[in-house]
Amino acid sequence: MLGVNVVAQLQAEGHEVEALDIDPRPGEAKLGRLGISIRTHAADVTDFVQVAATASLVRPDFIINTSVSRATDRPALMASINVMGLINLLEAARLFKISRVVHASSTTVYGAAKRDPKYQGQVSHGELMSFADTFYGATKQAAEGIGHNYTRHCGVDFVAVRFCHIFGGGSTSTGMAIENLVKAAVEDRPAKIENRRAFWQDREDFVYVKDAAGSLIAACKAPEIAHRAMNFSMGVHYTFDEIIGLVKKLINPNLVVSREGVPDAPFLRSPLAAPYDTHLAHEQLRYTPKFTMESAIVDFAKSLRTP
Repeated sequence: MLGVNVVAQLQAEGHEVEALDIDPRPGEAKLGRLGISIRTHAADVTDFVQVAATASLVRPDFIINTSVSRATDRPALMASINVMGLINLLEAARLFKISRVVHASSTTVYGAAKRDPKYQGQVSHGELMSFADTFYGATKQAAEGIGHNYTRHCGVDFVAVRFCHIFGGGSTSTGMAIENLVKAAVEDRPAKIENRRAFWQDREDFVYVKDAAGSLIAACKAPEIAHRAMNFSMGVHYTFDEIIGLVKKLINPNLVVSREGVPDAPFLRSPLAAPYDTHLAHEQLRYTPKFTMESAIVDFAKSLRTP
């Protein structure tokens, strides 16, 4: 989802783009539906020999890392992809003098701090970081820490953009809750809440996938970056019922949300005290979200109607 949007935006800007994936075929198919064809490389990000061989062949100016695993039932696999995968890319950047590695990170690095009311959401570049309370968050913490040390000790220019819940097609986070509502509205069927990620309690902050991709590209272009980790989101937090109301208003006023058999509790059980502090991304990348929640919902619905 995120990688395809990064490629599409870079292509639209006239850049030469190549992609590395353990199985490039699904991404190629998605790009093909957009009328985009690029050179792809079948390589496993967890295999340094394969990563190095690809980097040696391509010699890119920048690397944008969107590889990720959320396999919570396989923490070793998650660590291999989320941590060792980034290490392999950083090592390739060191060896082949690649200008910058931009990493898609996550606000899960903040652990419990992000939901502590006394911080009021003003977590920005690590000063409030606590131990992550999920395997996924722990892998993102570890990856960032290693990336920063590649900058300090090896001269590799590393930048991490921390996203909250990305939505816009294929989300595996709470962003799928918005996708579920919009898909149901477009297909004129009830939206069923069938798993713990399909709804949330209280308020959450989100980012549309096209804006997430745009921020990663902006991180490649930024001339100098002092704070190498920054949040990026819409900067507005919504309740689940507010999103239902927006989808009804914008897409289908007859949308019905079926709560029959809904899980006892959502994946996210505690409220977000305030939207994430995104000033560092705005100041350093000179990039702000192009989509509001309203325009993102409309754009995603349009993409679903497009063959």
